[in-house]
Amino acid sequence: MKLPALALALAAALPALAAAHSWIVCTDYLENNGWYWDEAKCRAWPRSAARYNLRNGQFGTQNEYAHRLDNHPETNPLCETARNDDTEYTDSTPMAAYYLGQKVVLPHPTNGHVADVRCKDKNVKDIENLMFVVDGDQDPCCIDSDKLIQIFDMGRSPYGRHTFVWKWIRTPTVNPFTTCWEADVFATKAERDAHYLATGRTTVDMWDFYEINNIVDGEIVDPVDPPVNEIITG
Repeated sequence: MKLPALALALAAALPALAAAHSWIVCTDYLENNGWYWDEAKCRAWPRSAARYNLRNGQFGTQNEYAHRLDNHPETNPLCETARNDDTEYTDSTPMAAYYLGQKVVLPHPTNGHVADVRCKDKNVKDIENLMFVVDGDQDPCCIDSDKLIQIFDMGRSPYGRHTFVWKWIRTPTVNPFTTCWEADVFATKAERDAHYLATGRTTVDMWDFYEINNIVDGEIVDPVDPPVNEIITG
């Protein structure tokens, strides 16, 4: 299935993200602007990815992972599953690690809800698409919790482990969707690289699909991938 993605820059202020749908399937994907999902290029995963078979399942069909909130004020938990870093991440679906200034690709299945001239419905638009970071080490009660800091207003990100929350509203008549994940945020790439090496993952960051592939009339000519040995172990 074709692969849309979001780009997150962990800079002095973390900006909001572009349009998406349903859920975030990977929290550190090693290709930008790619055409098709490849699980081998996913270096880190959202919370409970193994439980819902996000790595080995067909991209875009893990509908039970999509988490929709109740009407405001929401009474459903903010996240699909409760936070437990020891059980909700595995060797094959590990937690992300970011460093300040890094550009991170977050793939998502659009499931027919995207506005683009190449799509059958060219006028599908998002109403709201936000990302938050959580103040504290526990899940907040709801989307209105004062523990949620909207990313583009948070200022300089503190280091350490954080829970991230993605919120998407398709239309005003549809309740919000959310995805939660954890990530360790490091001050420098060297510190992040040391962490990934210690957990058996590559330190090569994402590449741009359009920069390394020759595309003629919408077709890929001699497709290539950068020489990366193992993206992830397990």
